[in-house]
Amino acid sequence: VHAWIGDADPSLPPREMNAWADVAPAGFRLRVLPGGHFYLVEQRGALLSELAGELTAPL
Repeated sequence: VHAWIGDADPSLPPREMNAWADVAPAGFRLRVLPGGHFYLVEQRGALLSELAGELTAPL
């Protein structure tokens, strides 16, 4: 499981996202990007670049 979150999201702090590690037996990776709940607007390019890299990486 790969997750992205904004570092200033008031509805879901990054520390709470780490709970996914408990239910992801194959591994969990959290990437924290600058921004709030709508960090996707400002970080769209960075997120899409990282996501494309993950999707094209060899297994």
